[in-house]
Amino acid sequence: MSPRRIATLAAAAVGALALAGCGAVETILPGSIEQHLRGVAHGLGLRAKSAQCPSGEPVKKGQRFTCTLTLTDGETVPIAIVQTDAKGHYSNRPLDEIATSVQNTVNRQLAGLGYPSRSSCTRHVLLIVGRTLTCSITTTHGRHLRVVATITSAFGDFRLSPLKQP
Repeated sequence: MSPRRIATLAAAAVGALALAGCGAVETILPGSIEQHLRGVAHGLGLRAKSAQCPSGEPVKKGQRFTCTLTLTDGETVPIAIVQTDAKGHYSNRPLDEIATSVQNTVNRQLAGLGYPSRSSCTRHVLLIVGRTLTCSITTTHGRHLRVVATITSAFGDFRLSPLKQP
């Protein structure tokens, strides 16, 4: 599957969670999310074999979990879900937020060391654990550096490598 199709799939997986029970709602029904994800895949021209989300997730703003979409070719695509309110609405983290987050972290850390800088990171990185993005950094002192960020979770967490000169 092309990186563009996976990025589009992940960006399109935004909607409302289905909730269990009547009246007081406490857990999420994964079946409705799974159906939604299969529909998103179909709408993008992808053939989804299945989607699986964990059961028993509490309805709670900020609650995070990962669903897995399996395509008919066997490829699996993890889709990070974050509840946006206590009513069960959810979204996934937009992919470009990762590059912006890395840039802001690098700039903040260097400024704290007395090296204000500008950085530019690879955009449209797939949200797949282990993928990397490279950032080019220019300090106000004219130094050029490079750092690599490695994605460590389906939620966009990352680890930075040591700074290197290009």
